[in-house]
Amino acid sequence: MGGLSGAHAASPGFFDQSLASQLVQSMTQRRILQNDDATDAACKSRTFTEAMVVQQPVVQNHGGYSSKSWQEDWTLSRCGSDVFYRVFYSEVGAGGITFSVAQLDSAGMAVVQPTIVQPEAPLLRLTKPYMRGDDVKTVQAALRKAGVSVSVDGVFGPGTHKAVMAFQKEKGLQTDGEVGKTTRDALGL
Repeated sequence: MGGLSGAHAASPGFFDQSLASQLVQSMTQRRILQNDDATDAACKSRTFTEAMVVQQPVVQNHGGYSSKSWQEDWTLSRCGSDVFYRVFYSEVGAGGITFSVAQLDSAGMAVVQPTIVQPEAPLLRLTKPYMRGDDVKTVQAALRKAGVSVSVDGVFGPGTHKAVMAFQKEKGLQTDGEVGKTTRDALGL
């Protein structure tokens, strides 16, 4: 297994034990080295020695899209001492992977609590075939609660599209009929 030495090493080593792709492993190594520089910038002798899955993937369905999350412990040899990092991965549908890194102390506790990035809800809009699912029902129920006439059937058809546009117009939002972050926030979701 090839290691990665120094903060700007050109050829990272990859771990078969990691569930992340080589690209994501490379990004993980870069993030760990950035965090490690903040701790000990004087040390230039660094090598990754291990990546090990400590929490198996958990797959969840979120009304039309799925997410997979898992945790890995990464070991970095820094000037002869091992430093441990926990990496929290989240893969959302085909939309990519987000991750956060926390350094661990000798007892395996996070020195700095990681920032966990929650996946954004999918953009809902009129498509062919129509979008369906619990997320659409949630939006329809929120529209109805806001006083907009719409069926709560879980199908994002022309009626829901018109209802979203009416809500957006009433709230002074961009009237595109799409339910993204701004419209969700206005609906209180």
